[in-house]
Amino acid sequence: MTWLTSRPAGSLERDVIDGIQFIRRGGTFSLYMAAAASMLRFGPLFDAVVDCQNGIPFFAPLFVPASTAVTQVVHHVHQDQFGVHFPARSLRQVACSKDR
Repeated sequence: MTWLTSRPAGSLERDVIDGIQFIRRGGTFSLYMAAAASMLRFGPLFDAVVDCQNGIPFFAPLFVPASTAVTQVVHHVHQDQFGVHFPARSLRQVACSKDR
């Protein structure tokens, strides 16, 4: 099992804890690009992806093969999360298109 997460200052880039490989990359927003790049590069090797969102999902189905199982975990629901972090009208429209 591999767990991709953000990399706080002073933390190791890679670590193994209780048999789980942790890869730490990026910060609050750059983690999303790092995750997309990792899924594009290594996605064919994955049996499954657990996309844990904390307000904004990683959109895993866009970056892994269609044959890869993806489960979305939602810890809690935010109101207007995209509008807060992505004020550009076009991004809000894409993010909120599910409401139409």
